[in-house]
Amino acid sequence: MAIQFARIEYVSRSGGGNACRKSAYNERSKVTCERTGEVFNWKTKSDLSHHEIMLPEGVSEKFKDSSTLWNAAEHAERRKDSQVAKESVIALPDDKVITHEDRIELSRRYADALFVSKGLAAQIDIHAPHDGEKNWHAHILVTTRGFSQDGESLATHKARETDPTIRKGYIKEEQNPGVIWTQIQNSYFKEKGYDLEVESTGIVAQIHMGPVRMRGHLTEVVARADLLKQANEEAVRNPGAIIQKLTEKSSIFSEKDVDAILIKFVAEKDRQALRDKIFNHKSIVSLYEKNSQTETGLFTTKEVRSEEERLLRFAAKVNEGKSKFLQEDISKEKGLSAEQDRALKHVLYGTKGLAIVQGRAGTGKSYTMNAIRESYERSGVKIIGLAPTHLVAGDMIKDGFELASIVHKFLFDIKNGKTIVPKDSVFMVDEAAMLGNSVLVELLHVARSKGSKVVLFGDSKQLSSVERGGMFDSLSNIYGSAVLKEVRRQKIEWQKTVSEKLGEGAYKEAILALDRAKAIDWKYTREESMASLINAWSKNHERNPHHSRLILANKNIDVDALNRAVREIRLVKGEIDVKGYEVQTQRGKEVFSLGDRVAFTMTDKKIGVQSGLLGTIKTLDDKTCVVILDSDKEVTFDPGKYQGLKLGYASTIYKSQGKTIDEIYVLHNRSSNQKLSYVALSRQAKDLKVFVNTQETKSLTHLVSQISRDSRKISSLEFMTADQLSQTAQNQNTQLNKIANMITTVVTSLKDKFYENDEFYQIKTPVQAMTGKESSVKPIDQTPLIKEVSDIEDNSLPNQERTSVQETLKKYRLESSFGIADNKTIESISALKLTLQEINKSLGISDNPTETLQKATFMAMQIQKLATQHQSMTQDQINRQIAVAANLWMEHKDTALGQRYGFNNDLIFMAHKQIKTNDKSMDLNSSTKAQTLLVEMTGITKDMPIGLEKIAGPTQLKLNKRIQEIYKDQQAVSRQQEQIRQLQRDQQKQFDR
Repeated sequence: MAIQFARIEYVSRSGGGNACRKSAYNERSKVTCERTGEVFNWKTKSDLSHHEIMLPEGVSEKFKDSSTLWNAAEHAERRKDSQVAKESVIALPDDKVITHEDRIELSRRYADALFVSKGLAAQIDIHAPHDGEKNWHAHILVTTRGFSQDGESLATHKARETDPTIRKGYIKEEQNPGVIWTQIQNSYFKEKGYDLEVESTGIVAQIHMGPVRMRGHLTEVVARADLLKQANEEAVRNPGAIIQKLTEKSSIFSEKDVDAILIKFVAEKDRQALRDKIFNHKSIVSLYEKNSQTETGLFTTKEVRSEEERLLRFAAKVNEGKSKFLQEDISKEKGLSAEQDRALKHVLYGTKGLAIVQGRAGTGKSYTMNAIRESYERSGVKIIGLAPTHLVAGDMIKDGFELASIVHKFLFDIKNGKTIVPKDSVFMVDEAAMLGNSVLVELLHVARSKGSKVVLFGDSKQLSSVERGGMFDSLSNIYGSAVLKEVRRQKIEWQKTVSEKLGEGAYKEAILALDRAKAIDWKYTREESMASLINAWSKNHERNPHHSRLILANKNIDVDALNRAVREIRLVKGEIDVKGYEVQTQRGKEVFSLGDRVAFTMTDKKIGVQSGLLGTIKTLDDKTCVVILDSDKEVTFDPGKYQGLKLGYASTIYKSQGKTIDEIYVLHNRSSNQKLSYVALSRQAKDLKVFVNTQETKSLTHLVSQISRDSRKISSLEFMTADQLSQTAQNQNTQLNKIANMITTVVTSLKDKFYENDEFYQIKTPVQAMTGKESSVKPIDQTPLIKEVSDIEDNSLPNQERTSVQETLKKYRLESSFGIADNKTIESISALKLTLQEINKSLGISDNPTETLQKATFMAMQIQKLATQHQSMTQDQINRQIAVAANLWMEHKDTALGQRYGFNNDLIFMAHKQIKTNDKSMDLNSSTKAQTLLVEMTGITKDMPIGLEKIAGPTQLKLNKRIQEIYKDQQAVSRQQEQIRQLQRDQQKQFDR
């Protein structure tokens, strides 16, 4: 299949890259790097199908030798962070009509069009797929410099004119590698008379009602995943690349973190040697406790340590700057509380250049920030609003900021001369804790050079940056901060208590408050929790259709499954149009209908949307989609061109930060932690419900331990290095040491003064959308697997079943035993009957419906008798007896007792005795198949310390099963999607550069 995939990335020394290593790997050859003395040997790999080096006209033939070309490239670069080469990887067609010569010619045409025709050398290496696979692909390694006029050496300047042009946040389509590769292939196929056409970059088949069918684009998924796997294979043999990966999202790492990467990517026989190389690498720095000076088992790198130290130096310089003292007091006018007034005065009355305000979730931080902004503006001070995301920046503009943008764009515009910072202006940064270290360094550098004051608003208790970060906390500790603690978002007392206790770090008290409010829903499996959540969502949606509501989960797979399940229920109920449209999105093909809740995942200024916005589809056809945003604004776009749409019923917790929603439904996950829990459990304004499964969380105590896990990003500066320990051990008061320290300070100061980070600004402007060619939008007739609304809503038994139960009661004269054959009793008998049928089926026993119903009736009668005898017996205890009895029957089914009585009264009595003896401490986690079936078919959970749910009727059973199907399908999709997402992220970064 011919596919569009093409990516370009740089080989950079800052990431441990080496042009000679890359060349040797691609060519499966042996190359010695003259600059480092390293020998790279990949001759043992046997999948090379073709190798050649293409040169521009007039260039010396000596550069056709790989060693000569790439050693010249290495020698030409002097900086330690230089980009020594760039590499493009393209997926080659694997169709039967395609020959080896075709693949070579296609690769040549691509290399010539993008590189050789522009004066660059290109090494082409075509790799054949492994047995049974189809991922033919080519690596094209390209010089970053052209050649001298005589063709005997590389040029003295980089060939920057070959980089793609970006306009209004988009790569020009004619320069997009994927688009160019598509055009080259289609043109070649037409020229050769092949009946082939390149497919657009779909990822997986549509996600529709019913099990996902992995069709259509699955071949492409596998091909792209294989390319990613091969890229990893090369990278993990480079210690520098592994170290860079370890510090990508955290300033520190442990031996355990290193081992995790090695186990994932490296063969066991190679691990120890590579592990030794990593810990002996020149960039590694061991960390020690400051007080005890003992080893921590933690590490960082010289580069990361330098970055953090530079950040603190820049912050100190900003703080030294003079700030205009303001006496403009609008506290009374704005109705600020005492603590909000203190925060306002902390910023306005302070004469230092750096001020920090910490606002716990729902405490009115945004309102306070706007009061501060208004005070400055009334005094004639120019305010520049900044944020880590488009969504937050958009909210700042809604709240009254004249200027607000994402920090990245602001920095790029400053660098490119597009923005002029007025004198004595103030940078007000919202959600500052979400800024990574590299961005914060640049922002403080700009503020220092422009003489601007910086005011950081954020919360160290909530989620921080995805990238390496955590310095907001350090800055707060050093320079102090005003803190807002009084919760205003929640009006209901128990919800305020939960939010406040989480903000204080009192996790046990927060969970107990949730438990007392009956806001925790316990089920046995994840799927059962999902089914219960969706049922609650659906019922509340009917009761209060005008409330905003959002489902939160930690993992993407859970979010996707929940989105699909909610949508299916809405389709069944007729709340969304049965006619859907299959739309190509960033994440593959999805089906949308009129009335669907959607989320935007790409910022597009032309349309007027930011990533993270939520809305409802008002109009949808193959050419037009109209969405009413939650702000009541309408946006219109072509669904065939804009690919940043996804279902919006559920979201990851990370993306919910900063939002206020009426109703929140949280699917708890065992990987939860302090920050995730705090954000998830503090978004609601009216109602909150948490759904927990006992497979992952055994009890309330276990839940407390999970949500209280420390998840903060730790700075390496919280620890000492070996050099610092050595200096401490020596006498620092000697004249020689004083002089040495003075020299170091002067040199560092000069470096800071002339500091420039060109690598950061390789991203000219964020790429907001990469749609490739326009995709088609197809109408889809949707058929949900739950056929009728009654499957979800109606918990009553069919009349035939009800009559049968009543007849059995009458036949055996049991009505008096129950007092009255009410609906609840009949439902319980039916559930027991269903359980017995499933157990018989699992054991291969033919079912006699009448006998099974009789047995279920006797069981219900006996349990009711026990409940009458022991009036203190709760419904939980009654249900528990059923579960224990089922387990006992399985344990004794081969004994005389089991063979004589089966699942009947004697075992019920035994169950009662066991429960009475063990009371609520009894645990059924050592389950047998019968018990598991009982749980699955009745909704009874196994978690005894917490208590059991009431027996579910047939309705809940169908929903549980449907959720299991959806989740199983989503697992298959997500395994493929996650690989593709990572590849897309890598590809996006390269297009950004």
